[in-house]
Amino acid sequence: MNIIDNTGRRSNAANDHGVKVINNVGTELLSSADNDMLKSVYDTNNNARVDVAESIVINIVNTEAIPIPIYSCVTSDGKIGDSDNVTHSHKVIGISIETIAVGASGKVIVYGLLSNVSWTWSNGDIFLNGTALSQTSPDITGFSKSVGKAQSENKMIVNLEESIIL
Repeated sequence: MNIIDNTGRRSNAANDHGVKVINNVGTELLSSADNDMLKSVYDTNNNARVDVAESIVINIVNTEAIPIPIYSCVTSDGKIGDSDNVTHSHKVIGISIETIAVGASGKVIVYGLLSNVSWTWSNGDIFLNGTALSQTSPDITGFSKSVGKAQSENKMIVNLEESIIL
């Protein structure tokens, strides 16, 4: 798993079990070791599970005036992604896997398996619709962006596709 920090700080999720921490200029901050012991990364409520071996997780600093909720799409400049805001169309980079306090750094998955026992997905694409995850794509204004595909009722593969301006 790579943990990339846009501030250059070491991630709280990083440890000496094969996690490679890279800052925003590509400098490795933590050496790799045996990855057998690190199997998952959890949010503080232990309800979001990320498969470490198949995922890319980054740290991003929240620049909003409000906390970024868990399972929100996040932009590269630390905002809550919103499909109604066309300026976000090419900035959405992943999905928060924990609540990110104002001014704080938090984890965002940009690729990989994410699960939540309270989800009830059907097979198919999952979109950013307004500021929420939905299986309905926006169809009138803003942009459409598939952020992943449901793998099962409570699992999705996060894999952001190109935005389509509506």
